[in-house]
Amino acid sequence: MIPSKIDVKFECKRCGDCCKRDWDLKIDSETITEWIREKRNDLLYHVVFHPRFLLHPEYSNYEPILIIDNGHLLFGDYRKHVCPFLVQTSDGKTSCRIHNAKPLICHEFPFETSIDGKNHVRTDALNLCRGVRDYFERCAKIAGKSLDEYMQIIPKVEGEPEHVPIPRELAEMLVQRYEALPEEEKTSGLLFPELRDKRYADRVFKRAARMFKQLNLKVRITSNKGMLILDAYIHGDIDRMTQIIDTIKAPAEAIMKRYSENERWGRDLNP
Repeated sequence: MIPSKIDVKFECKRCGDCCKRDWDLKIDSETITEWIREKRNDLLYHVVFHPRFLLHPEYSNYEPILIIDNGHLLFGDYRKHVCPFLVQTSDGKTSCRIHNAKPLICHEFPFETSIDGKNHVRTDALNLCRGVRDYFERCAKIAGKSLDEYMQIIPKVEGEPEHVPIPRELAEMLVQRYEALPEEEKTSGLLFPELRDKRYADRVFKRAARMFKQLNLKVRITSNKGMLILDAYIHGDIDRMTQIIDTIKAPAEAIMKRYSENERWGRDLNP
C-alpha cells in the first residue's frame, strides 16, 4: 500500500516544532508584495535579506532572497531558532499570529508536490514534525507494517532528500561515520576526527555562530540599506545594488579572511 491508497489525513498537532527549526523561512514575492501593499510594517520588520544573497548576489541572479528572521545560525543566535510569529496558547499548544497572512512556504508545509501534480506528506519531515510522524505511523498501522518497514516501501517525491539534518544531527552523523571507519582510515582526517568529541563539536558550532554575528549580515528590508537595495532591484539598477551590497560585504569578507588565516579552527576572534 502507498499513501494515495490509504485513507489517512494529516493532522497538525500544533506543537510548533516546524516553527522552531534552523531552516530558511523564505518569503515568496506574492507574500512580500501583499505585506507591502497592506503596509504591514509589523510583519515587514521581521523580514531580512538572506546572508548568502548579501555575500554572493550573483548566485541568485541578483534577485534578493528574503527570509523571516527566526534566529538563524548565520545571525549568531546559536540554538535559538524560533519564528517571531509563533504564539504559545493557554492550552499548551501553539498557533501562528499571522495565520491568514503567512508565507507560502508555511502554508504548504508539510506537503510536497510530486511530478504527477499530487500533494504528498514530505517523508523528509518524519523526524522534524510530530504531525508527520503520527501520519506515517497511522499509515503503517493500516498497511500492517512497522514504521521503518513502511518508510522503505513508499515512493519518495522526486528530488526529495531522505532526511534534512540539523547541525547537531550532522555532528552526530559524522561521529558515527568516523567510528565505523577501519583503524587505518581514521588517521586520514577526511571526516574531521575531532568531531568524535561531542563537546568539541558543540564549541565549533558556537564559535561559528559568533563569527557570523561579527559579519553583521542581518539587514532588514525596512532599514535604510535594505530599502536602497530593493529600490535598486525594482528599477533594474544592478550596478547600484551591487555597490550598496559591497558596503556590507567588505567588512564581512575582512573578518572571514582573518578567520580563515587563524592557525586553529576553534580559536576565538576579537571584533
